[in-house]
Amino acid sequence: MFDVSSNDPAFQLVNGRYPASGRAARQSAAGAVLAKHLEIAPTRLSRLVDIQFTSPNADFSARVANAWADNFIQTNLERKLQATSYGRNLLQRQLAQLKERLDQSQRQLVAYASSQRIINLPAQSGDGRSSSERSIVADDLAALNTSLAQATTDRIHAQARYEQAGRAGASTEALRNQTIGSLRQKRADLLPSTSG
Repeated sequence: MFDVSSNDPAFQLVNGRYPASGRAARQSAAGAVLAKHLEIAPTRLSRLVDIQFTSPNADFSARVANAWADNFIQTNLERKLQATSYGRNLLQRQLAQLKERLDQSQRQLVAYASSQRIINLPAQSGDGRSSSERSIVADDLAALNTSLAQATTDRIHAQARYEQAGRAGASTEALRNQTIGSLRQKRADLLPSTSG
């Protein structure tokens, strides 16, 4: 079937085998035979193709056509697998780079917090679970704001009582105080006797 000169050393058997040095020449000759006798025609309006190999032996022709189709499918699968593998490797490299950058950022954050003497504590959510972090400085600021609000409220109440006492001559607290009430009673008892 091969149209090759018998004088070509690539096609001469040595101890029952073809020499390894002639492998490239044999592959080239096989490729030429395939190209000459193989016909691939796409089927209209589909993704299928019709593969035909012409030779005097129908069984051999069928095996060549089937082997061509199998190799084409295998090559496509390998190509897709390589693309998937490449994509997976690329994502793994990017993930490793991002993890390294995150670790570096966290180290910088810890160094900054340490240099500024900021200590982060877990913040408690309403159900007792830790929801985020808060700093001691933030806690102190919140406590100071609460104390300021309470002091402002106390001052407003005290000022209101003072102004009320100034208008009425006595505060409601003084009127309710038993000691002050008994002293007033004694004074009232003493006042008529001094006038008489």
